[in-house]
Amino acid sequence: MATSSTAAPHNRLLARFAWFAVFYNVLVIVWGALVRASGSGAGCGNHWPLCNGQVIPVSPGFHTIIEFTHRMMTGGSVLVVSALLVWTFCTAAKGWKTLYKLAGITLLTSITVSLLVRVFLLVEGPQQNNLAIIAPGVSILISLTIWIFVVWNFDMRSKANAACGFAVTSMLLLLNEAFLGALLVKLGYVTGNDSTGRIVVLSIHLSNTLLLMAALTLTARFLSPAQGDAPHRWAGLQRAPGFGWVVAGLAATIGVGVSGSMAALGDTLFPASSLQAAFAQDFAANSPLLLRLRLVHPACALVTAAFVLWLIARSHQIGPHKLPTQEPYRTFLGHLLLALLVLQFALGIADVLLLTPAWMQLLHLFGADLYWVTLVLLAADTIWPVTPVPLPVAIPSPSASTA
Repeated sequence: MATSSTAAPHNRLLARFAWFAVFYNVLVIVWGALVRASGSGAGCGNHWPLCNGQVIPVSPGFHTIIEFTHRMMTGGSVLVVSALLVWTFCTAAKGWKTLYKLAGITLLTSITVSLLVRVFLLVEGPQQNNLAIIAPGVSILISLTIWIFVVWNFDMRSKANAACGFAVTSMLLLLNEAFLGALLVKLGYVTGNDSTGRIVVLSIHLSNTLLLMAALTLTARFLSPAQGDAPHRWAGLQRAPGFGWVVAGLAATIGVGVSGSMAALGDTLFPASSLQAAFAQDFAANSPLLLRLRLVHPACALVTAAFVLWLIARSHQIGPHKLPTQEPYRTFLGHLLLALLVLQFALGIADVLLLTPAWMQLLHLFGADLYWVTLVLLAADTIWPVTPVPLPVAIPSPSASTA
């Protein structure tokens, strides 16, 4: 019968809550894009975590409401992901045995974040230049801590441990997300700022956002009971051939997301009066860097589209003869991913033809988030196929048969 070390945490309520966390964070991301599109990044001034020096702004204007709402939604995300982390450890097999390590890492991270907040509150004026130098390095160190923790703690051959590992990853990436968002505010990388520093920090921020969504998606995946799970136990999560290509394709897709956000930022800061003027901006020698980088986005999108087609074909090579209970699910993901890919190209073309209005940018981003979640699910199902093993059948003893 199924052992506690291999049994998945089949708590349907927990699985639904995990998917709620995924789609709640999609809304947080889209609202963050609204902050940028509406020019509300400085709605709370150069203050963080306070808003214009206040815990709750009094008589806020439009931009303050947009920015403060985003901060409140981010705070809600911290509560949701924290609850998901604790609930997953309480439910998953052997989760409590790693809590002491989790407590140590959490304490270290909390101290680090507290010190960073203190620095943000103290740093003023020219001293921010020093913060601009050390902050990206601190962010990278936090990201490395995430992966060291996952590799150190979890044997990913069981769904329960995989769910715990990705829940921890989600929490730490969310802390890194908050740090990077605060960094953008404190350094003044908001509203009309088009400096190289903003491009660098924002690129790290957006990459972290996509990694966070991937971690939340995988947490929900491993908490969800799959088709055919009831009569089987999970023998392990095995890496399939093509693992490196899939990881490279996912990394390229992150590049598409980052370049798309940079293009949207350029469209917001330097709006064009006509389609002809927009193309002229792309090739003008004196155009800002953000405008000259806009063509990177469609080029990367074409490359990653080829990867998606390969991934869909690769997922079918696993075949129903190997994992018959998973075939309908994998086929559905492949069709959904292909439909979202076509939709994204259509929305991208419409965005350009309409001269990138804010509502179209938000719709394009929402579709991109759904596309990323679906892509992560199909990639995980392809390189980490779950191998069902029939439960052992009890054999009656000779004494029982003669009785």
